[in-house]
Amino acid sequence: MKKLSETLKELGIAFKFPIEIRDANGNLTYRQTSNDWWAKWERDDNGNETYYENSDGITRGTPRPDNKSVDRSWIPNMWLNINDL
Repeated sequence: MKKLSETLKELGIAFKFPIEIRDANGNLTYRQTSNDWWAKWERDDNGNETYYENSDGITRGTPRPDNKSVDRSWIPNMWLNINDL
């Protein structure tokens, strides 16, 4: 998986660590620290964790089979710890 910090650098977007993304309910869906550790979570409609993966290779649950089923409603509400541009 490509780290979010790499994408932000490519786009020329300033940021600081930790990078965190939360869904509309405040649940953490992605976190990356300054030492390149990252984790991502997927949740069902009730906020229950359905999948977890991190950069140490630890996984729990079953990932969504395709991007068509991914809930993107959180995107306008995502929170990144980004410096002002």
